[in-house]
Amino acid sequence: MSEPVAAINKPSTKSWILEHKVKLLGSVIFVTFAIFFVMISQRSASKQRAVNHLRTIGLATINYSSGAASNLPMGGTTDSAGNPQHGWMTAILPFTEQRELAEQIDYDKPWTDPENERVFKTSIPAYLNPNIQSPKISPAGYALSHYAANSQLLGINKNATIAAIAAAGRTSNTILLGEINANYPAWGSAQNMRDPAKGLNGGPDSFGSPSGEGATVIFVDGSGKFLNKNIDPVILKAISNPTGKGPVPSNAF
Repeated sequence: MSEPVAAINKPSTKSWILEHKVKLLGSVIFVTFAIFFVMISQRSASKQRAVNHLRTIGLATINYSSGAASNLPMGGTTDSAGNPQHGWMTAILPFTEQRELAEQIDYDKPWTDPENERVFKTSIPAYLNPNIQSPKISPAGYALSHYAANSQLLGINKNATIAAIAAAGRTSNTILLGEINANYPAWGSAQNMRDPAKGLNGGPDSFGSPSGEGATVIFVDGSGKFLNKNIDPVILKAISNPTGKGPVPSNAF
């Protein structure tokens, strides 16, 4: 008689389903974490790109002050009647590789004068945030900016000196410029300033990033950093004010 054939153990349907559920769950978890890390990486790269780009404008503003008086540009100028004339971004044009454009401006006339129209309808790449696709032109045809100056530092017919800020030990903790995410002004505007102390939530009067999580800023020493919108208001007020007493620890923000 022949030997009996051994029975082949087949997995039950229930075991097979359980095994594949575990594999599927593992795949879902892997994909979820992969997407999460990609998003984190992209967000980090976006913030770094914003810092690098804004630093270009910051350094141009600082280079403007390289004269004997070490004056930063005025936020905006007016004529004797108080009418807006020109803004700080116009003043730093030669330091953003736009000297030829700057030489075409009639500074005795406001930026909105027809004689100056062609210049101020010209987009300046350095003044546009690479993380913002639009808008880049105003309804009136003027080229926009995605950045603003600290109004406590650069004001109307008012500026500050780096020497004075340095003497107070505040160059590394006084905001110079920052990104905005709404109500974009023309780069030629004489009123392109905002007060960082009002918050970093974005909107028509505040600084803010496209993500709405805070804002990338440049300090008077040229260093840059992304500040979370939930920063302590007391600290934000301190780093917005160039005349504050003493330095603010860098680990405070």
